[in-house]
Amino acid sequence: MLYRALNDISLIERDVATPTMEIIKLLGEAAKSHDISPIIERLSLIREKISVLHGDKFAWEQTSKLVGMVINYFRKDTMAKGLLGLFKIGVPTSLSELFAGATIGIMQWESKEINMFFLECERNRILPKYASEFRGAPQIKKRSKFLKKLGFKDKLTYKYDSNIMTGKEGRKLFGATYGSMAREYLLKYGPLFIFIIIALMLKKAFDEEVKEKQ
Repeated sequence: MLYRALNDISLIERDVATPTMEIIKLLGEAAKSHDISPIIERLSLIREKISVLHGDKFAWEQTSKLVGMVINYFRKDTMAKGLLGLFKIGVPTSLSELFAGATIGIMQWESKEINMFFLECERNRILPKYASEFRGAPQIKKRSKFLKKLGFKDKLTYKYDSNIMTGKEGRKLFGATYGSMAREYLLKYGPLFIFIIIALMLKKAFDEEVKEKQ
C-alpha cells in the first residue's frame, strides 16, 4: 500500500511538472497565435492534480503564481498606453514582444484582456472568484448577556488565506478593474480628444478673425 501511494504521488507530481514546463513554451506560441486556450487547459490540469494531493487551498495558492506569471508576460507597458502608444513606437512594450523579437502581430494585454483572462480562470476553477470559497472553519464571537437579551446572537467570523489570489483581488493587483479600464481609456484617448477640441477652438477663432477683416 505504501509503495502504491508513493508511486501515485510520483505520477501526479510528474503530471504537474510536465504541463508547467509546457506553459513556458506555450507563452511564446500564444503570443503569435493569439490563442490562450492551451495555456488555460494546462493551468486547469495543474490545479486539478495539486488538489488531489494537497487540497484546493494549496492548489489555488500555487496556480495563482502561474496566473501572475502569464499576465506579466503579456501585460503591456504603462508608457505604451498613452496617446495610442506613440511614446513607444518600434520599441517592445511587453515581455511577449521582447522575447518574440517583433513588435507587430504579437499579443499584448491591456486591462480589458487581463479581465477576460481572469474570467476564464474563474470559469475553469483555476482561481476562486471570491474569498468565501476557501474560508476556514468559523470562529464564534460570543455576545454579552445584555446583547443576547436584546435578541443578538453569537457572531460567526471567518479567517481567509491571504496567500490565495481570488479573481477579485487579482483584478485589483493587475489593474483589471472597471476603474482601471476607465483610466486606461482616458490615458489612451483623453489627450487626443483635448487636442481635437483645442484645434477646433483655434479654427473657430481663426475663421472669426478672417470674417472681421473682410
